[in-house]
Amino acid sequence: MAQDILIIVNAETGTVQMFAADPSIVQGNSQGSNELWIRVPASENLRWRVEPLQLSEGVSGEGDMYHAIISSVRLWGANAGQNQGDAGNYLVNWASNNGAGDTPYYNPPGDLIPGKNEDGKPASIGTQGINRPFVECTTQLSNRDEETSLKLAYSFTVDIYQGRQKVRSISWDPYVTVYRP
Repeated sequence: MAQDILIIVNAETGTVQMFAADPSIVQGNSQGSNELWIRVPASENLRWRVEPLQLSEGVSGEGDMYHAIISSVRLWGANAGQNQGDAGNYLVNWASNNGAGDTPYYNPPGDLIPGKNEDGKPASIGTQGINRPFVECTTQLSNRDEETSLKLAYSFTVDIYQGRQKVRSISWDPYVTVYRP
């Protein structure tokens, strides 16, 4: 099973909010914060996807749209007192993925207009392939680990593009606790 985490970045202010698709893995009141702390068992697959929040309308269409992508990951220590980089022993098999899938759209647009659909006829919906890039890793604990629940710090750098022009990079450091089930 995989745990999906959505990162929403305000493209204009750089504010970050993180949300776990399964709220039962969230620790404390960190859901929606930039320091999301999740607790997952060893051998769990974690996937992070980032979406830009755009508050103002662009004037010339697609070229003004914001896009965001995770450009780098840095692994920190495990629990207090551990060496920096120890998280790399527990968050392993990092990979990026373009995550193609289908997303719904109106086909044709404009057929959900009051008065036009009064007969209860639903709008025509189609799907099309779209890339949804994400990064992923797997959690692990070895049999030699004395700790049964390790809190790991990591950081992401997200690059924000406006059209094809990179306009900002943002970094922050959330947490993962890996436990032995």
